[in-house]
Amino acid sequence: MRNALLGLITIGLGIAAAQDARETKPYVTLAGAASKVAAKEYDRITTRDELVKVWLRHVGSDPAGHDDFYNEAGVPDVDFGRCMVVAVFGGQCVNSAGIYAVSVAEEADRVLLRFGHRSFQSGPEGDRATPFGFFFVPRSSKALVLEENVQNLIGGDPKWKERARFDALAK
Repeated sequence: MRNALLGLITIGLGIAAAQDARETKPYVTLAGAASKVAAKEYDRITTRDELVKVWLRHVGSDPAGHDDFYNEAGVPDVDFGRCMVVAVFGGQCVNSAGIYAVSVAEEADRVLLRFGHRSFQSGPEGDRATPFGFFFVPRSSKALVLEENVQNLIGGDPKWKERARFDALAK
């Protein structure tokens, strides 16, 4: 059951630069189509306590029963001195195998994370999903902006729409 909730795990050890020398991929991505979070939601997570709260809602575990020592809910262990986690929940939809990061770019005054859905075609009713993506990225106190690729043509040019904006963190 836990494997079905985690879905796709991608590890970016090399973090190869894309077009811009400052544009990268997340260190790690956890994504899939079966979150217990049924509404669209975007979170910037910078502490263990925040991650535990969001993760337990994601897997449908009772926070009162969580024990960090045994960690039966599988909350990831993160070095928040070097990383932060961006969680994207796609809400209830059809034909999505999860949410993936297109790029993470550190700009002068902000961090820009662009994401999209791993979409597919199916029968007339579609396959119901509650897609998610947890993106482990370099920690930054800069403002954070999340943009989604909303174009729906296979092979079409991306169309970016801002979905969330987080203010800069106090240093």
